[in-house]
Amino acid sequence: MVCHIEVPPASKPIYQNGVYLYKRSGNMCQWLRGDDLTFFIMSRMKTQEQPTAIAIPIKPPALTVPEVTQEVTKEEMETVHTAPVPAAPTTITPERVWTHFTFYNDGSISRQSKAVITSDVLFDIPLSIEAKTKNARLLLCYDNGCVNIVNPKAVYSDKLSKSNQHYKNGWNTDAKLIHIYECSNEDYLVVRSKKPDGEQMIKAVWIGNYTVHSGLSMQTQGNRIVDPERATIVDMELVPGEQQSFISSIVLKSKSTAPGYPVQHFKYHGAQALLKHRKLAEMDTAHSIDLDH
Repeated sequence: MVCHIEVPPASKPIYQNGVYLYKRSGNMCQWLRGDDLTFFIMSRMKTQEQPTAIAIPIKPPALTVPEVTQEVTKEEMETVHTAPVPAAPTTITPERVWTHFTFYNDGSISRQSKAVITSDVLFDIPLSIEAKTKNARLLLCYDNGCVNIVNPKAVYSDKLSKSNQHYKNGWNTDAKLIHIYECSNEDYLVVRSKKPDGEQMIKAVWIGNYTVHSGLSMQTQGNRIVDPERATIVDMELVPGEQQSFISSIVLKSKSTAPGYPVQHFKYHGAQALLKHRKLAEMDTAHSIDLDH
């Protein structure tokens, strides 16, 4: 008797115990570490970036729970979620721009149909048509470890009722505003920080876990992501929800303000390989835009 089993290829890397990644090589299973893991992640990312047929997901991918470290307690890992699979992100072309939110150095904010380019502008954010939806989010990321999350449509209608007008108390001037992101509640925010002893830390948090504030509360500090007494913010970066499987090892399941995981540990090198690949791709895109102009 012969039993024939066909196993289709997985659409994402499958980690053993949420930590170890193996690749079949001949008649052996190779444990991927260091550069081998980096090259594997980058090659899979390039494959995902190729156009593919549209498919309806049957079941969202479940998050794997990373092994607990000294910075993340078992209690902090208890709230496990499964994020829905969002649509692939698209570039905001001029015809898809809904409006511009402009943040000024004096703490005020305005909205208008075109970008404002003056010396008093801190950020000018073009918002896509998708920003009008219920699940749209605008993240105001501060260097004190706080992120104020609001719905762009609520800000548009409640706070910025008139176009081309400066509204005071537009953002929290008590801290430094380092990033503003348009996203959905299915996406992830990667937070890099440094502990008092100099150790570099990293974690990713699911946007859907955090409170969305009123459109009138743009000047508040919002959600505390990292306790400033435990670590100093180095940077924050947005990762689309459909790339969650590549950063699952650094996803924190609760709303803990812990810094997360040590970047030097080999368990988290795969996630960092993805982030490095994304950064290089963004730089290539920006360079192409500069050449076009």
